[in-house]
Amino acid sequence: MQHAKRHVTGPLDADANSTRPILVVDDDEDLLEVLVDLLAAAGYTVGWARNGQDALSEIEKGGLPSVIFLDMHMPVMTGAEFLEHRMRDRELRKVPVVVMSAHAVTFSRSAFGVVDVIVKPFSFDDLLRAAKRHTGSAITH
Repeated sequence: MQHAKRHVTGPLDADANSTRPILVVDDDEDLLEVLVDLLAAAGYTVGWARNGQDALSEIEKGGLPSVIFLDMHMPVMTGAEFLEHRMRDRELRKVPVVVMSAHAVTFSRSAFGVVDVIVKPFSFDDLLRAAKRHTGSAITH
């Protein structure tokens, strides 16, 4: 995956002077690349993972992100399994999660600490609005 270098990271290794990165978790390679590139172009530092288990590994290595954009249907560890694990972790459950799903979300958002759901396919503006709303960042455009 090729990405612009200025704001994109693999692991969550934001430098000490920046805000915590956004973590995008999705197993669709093409969509993941587009989301990461769009958020980076908007000025965010972005990390990514291809499933819930990879996301936990990235968080363990790089620290807590500012917000997690999470697909629900992934191999290895689904979004639902990630959310269950997240709720058992005192620090991780403080991180807002925006679920990205093409299907109706059938769980209690409040029970899993989900702050927002964006339905696929969604627009770039929907993505940026959710990022701004849950990071508190004012992004230039």
